[in-house]
Amino acid sequence: MRRFGLFSLLMLILLSSCATNASQRERDSSALQELGLLYLDKGHYEEAINTFDKALALDGQNSEVLYNKVLALIANKAYQRAIDTAEFGYALFPANLEFLMAKALSEKELGKDNEALHTYVRLLNLDPGNAARRALVMEFALEKGFASVAKEQALFLLSVHQEENRAFSVLTTLEGEESWYALAYEFMKEAVEESPESPLIQSR
Repeated sequence: MRRFGLFSLLMLILLSSCATNASQRERDSSALQELGLLYLDKGHYEEAINTFDKALALDGQNSEVLYNKVLALIANKAYQRAIDTAEFGYALFPANLEFLMAKALSEKELGKDNEALHTYVRLLNLDPGNAARRALVMEFALEKGFASVAKEQALFLLSVHQEENRAFSVLTTLEGEESWYALAYEFMKEAVEESPESPLIQSR
């Protein structure tokens, strides 16, 4: 009975010590993250990346630290490393779609337009109701010459009455100044100019 009590006491001390160490690691990781953000804000990107790596060594399950590292890599123009890290981050934290946004941006910066479009479409499939993101993809597709994708996204936005001003602008570019879309776009711009304090008029 005495042996059992001693064993239980030792286990309790050990578990308490582990919890204390884990708590200390979290505090240290949090402090390193703050330092990394300070480096990032000051434009010291290499120092920021190294500091975020130290924070991750203490707490590898911190999605915020990992995402901040991706941002630091992008700021440092280490785009391929950013792509790899963002894909790794999304695999670990699939609820955080910002990893895929960062991946698409890095692919765009490297001139990998097809890969960036694939990542953007992947994002839309995962989060179809995000109109602002859909409009961004639409404008990217227009800029890079993916006309059919740009038109498809613009028509979708019109069908759900979201980001219509941007959608009409894209359709005007695609279909020409004599198109119905151009007339609608001009009407919307005039309505906003006449009543700038009002929300943008939406089609019905």
